[in-house]
Amino acid sequence: MNKVIKHLKKATALQYKFPLVGFFLVLFSLVFINTFHEKYPDEFDNILGGWYIIHGRLPYIGFFTHHGPIAYFIAAVVAIFSGQSFIKFRIVYSLFLFGFLTYTYILLRQRWGELKSKFYLVFLGMLALGSTYYWFHMLLADNISALVFLPVFAILLLRTVHKEPLTKADYIISSVLLFVGLLSSLTYIYLALGYYLYLAYYYFKSNNWKFSFLEMVKISGILVAPYIVFGVYLLITGSIKDYLYQSLVFNEKYYIYNIPRRADGSLVNPIRAGVFLVHEFLNNYITLLVQVRDLNFSYPLNITFALGNLVMLYYLVLKRKYAFGIFLFWILVFANSRSNPLTSAVRDYQSAVYIFISVFNIIFVLPALYKDISGKDTVPGEKVLSGIFLGILGIYSLFCSVFILNHFNNTFYPKYMGQAPFIYNAPELAPYLNKITQDNDYMWVGPFEFEELFYMKGKLATKYHILNPGVGKSDKISAEQVADIKKTKPKYIWYNPNFYILGQKPGIYAEAFNEMIKNDYVSLYDYKDGNKKYVSLVPVTLHIDFEKFLYLRKENAQEMIQRLISANIIQEESVKK
Repeated sequence: MNKVIKHLKKATALQYKFPLVGFFLVLFSLVFINTFHEKYPDEFDNILGGWYIIHGRLPYIGFFTHHGPIAYFIAAVVAIFSGQSFIKFRIVYSLFLFGFLTYTYILLRQRWGELKSKFYLVFLGMLALGSTYYWFHMLLADNISALVFLPVFAILLLRTVHKEPLTKADYIISSVLLFVGLLSSLTYIYLALGYYLYLAYYYFKSNNWKFSFLEMVKISGILVAPYIVFGVYLLITGSIKDYLYQSLVFNEKYYIYNIPRRADGSLVNPIRAGVFLVHEFLNNYITLLVQVRDLNFSYPLNITFALGNLVMLYYLVLKRKYAFGIFLFWILVFANSRSNPLTSAVRDYQSAVYIFISVFNIIFVLPALYKDISGKDTVPGEKVLSGIFLGILGIYSLFCSVFILNHFNNTFYPKYMGQAPFIYNAPELAPYLNKITQDNDYMWVGPFEFEELFYMKGKLATKYHILNPGVGKSDKISAEQVADIKKTKPKYIWYNPNFYILGQKPGIYAEAFNEMIKNDYVSLYDYKDGNKKYVSLVPVTLHIDFEKFLYLRKENAQEMIQRLISANIIQEESVKK
């Protein structure tokens, strides 16, 4: 009889596990399907950086970047398994994403049990479906920040709501994830500061405003440890000077564009910048809330997010969690340091942190409000107001879900029916240039050719492998870039001076580089060799024009022309007199 009971218990346990296993199989399928959707230059920047790392070039000292280092190191780990293939990279990265999403669920379930963490499964499902709309499936800095900031937010919310103190494991997890989120993109520095302030507040509140000096030192050490390790890494690799200039000075002087500047072009002080961001957020957020009355279900996303966050704030006030309400408002403001809650649209991965938090809030607050309304102890007035919020948010959330599902269907149906292309390993330029590049040759391909460089052979002529407006305007970087090229003397340079980056073209802003090209190189179009001229056999496109974009070093021009002819890229013709 006891054996029968044991078998029945096992069967019952398995019965409860099957739906969960089925959910994660569906989640994996969605994440894997997303893999084959779209490509984007910023992601290729990260992939290329990862490729450089596993071949001995470290960020900042080995190759220029004004971005955070985290995406490059994740790409390096993925590239070890995927090799020089964009498709394989995406497949391996999808496994990484699925593993991390599963880990975050396990993290919450271990702390609050299956029942209290069930809502998070709905969040993961919506996240996977929404990836095709917002490009969350790509390896991009904002996406990484969103992925790691969200679990910390969830831990803090659930600890606060359930009136539980933070554990040592919570501090360790928060320390690592906040570090990863901030080092992915320093634009979230205000956001990260809010997290650290709330961690400090909640520590004191949980201890009735009493504290142990030794315990505070331990917790502070846990939170600071990742930054110390990173600092040691910069010192050991000799990267600290390059990191400080490229990540801080360069971004502040030449790149940040959404913060007001003084008359001399310098940024306003950090407090005024923060006030500016609060002002911009409130204007856009209130505009969205006013639109709730319009019942715009044809494009309900932004309104639903704004409404969901408002309802969450209402719920926190209802539960007298005022400090967390202030923390949430801080998060909503500074999650939009490079985005806009009013105009956020398809492909807007820069809204990732805001969207992750918003969707999480909606999925958490809907069942929480329903539970309150169903409770016997709830005041009638609160029931009415909560019921109104629940009804309106529920309707908007329903249409929001339908919108996302419809986009998911319309994205993948034509691809699986053969009517639209998948992603592919098919660089346009690299196959031609590789034919004329020997292993020890230096080369420079730009001004913004991350995808092509990923497939290129040969050696970088300079660590400054791009030429965006900031690079062109920085006297320091321009001088170093030109000095490197003069030293390595690449036999050819691929350069489109009319390629627009952030509304500007290097033919105008890159004066030092253009002067070097003029003095030391010659295009095929301008090359003179008696009565001979050389014309491209490769069809001209917006991206490829061998006669205009390929510049040959003057003393190596004949050698490179012979390589081009041998590779059937150009042919010789006589000039008619």
